[in-house]
Amino acid sequence: MVRVPQSMLRVSTEASPTYTYPCIPEYKDPSKVLLVYPSESAKTITEILDQEERAKTGLDSDSEEATPPACKKTKKDPKQTAIPFERIIFIDSTWSQSKKIFNDERLRDLPCVILAEQKTFFWRSQDKEDNYLATIEAIYYFLVELFNLTSDLQYAGQYDNLMYFFVYMYRMVQKQKKNYIKIHKKKKQKKTATHEAGVS
Repeated sequence: MVRVPQSMLRVSTEASPTYTYPCIPEYKDPSKVLLVYPSESAKTITEILDQEERAKTGLDSDSEEATPPACKKTKKDPKQTAIPFERIIFIDSTWSQSKKIFNDERLRDLPCVILAEQKTFFWRSQDKEDNYLATIEAIYYFLVELFNLTSDLQYAGQYDNLMYFFVYMYRMVQKQKKNYIKIHKKKKQKKTATHEAGVS
């Protein structure tokens, strides 16, 4: 069983510093750093945990005697395995800018993780597929997925407050869209009625 360090269960400004590009800190052990970015070599959290478990047991991915993946907890084997990363990096920018930042030599060789099964609710139009998430969505889904994969406890909304302002803005934008459609529809109906009255 993989345990979540207490440091991973809390999100704080002290433990989660922000840096303005091109300022990027140097990491003593890059292998312990994970970059959340959909690169060509990116893996899911499940794949990363599974890979670490197999590496520690000395079994490759093709071995028939391989133990269950690290993300799968069994009652018969309560073995504890440390999470294989200590730092998580999120690039907060537009997608066109994030590609440039990712290609920086200080980041491009870091192991990447992808949140492929999640879809964005971001209200601004973007020339990307719907699995390209807003930064706060990526942070939220990453923490929730990691918790569900590594904890015996059932998720009970521990990270939901992270999405408070995002959800607030989403609802406000949706409300404005509905009002715009309603006003536009009334104007169209009024214009049609005026035209018909003129014809008669």
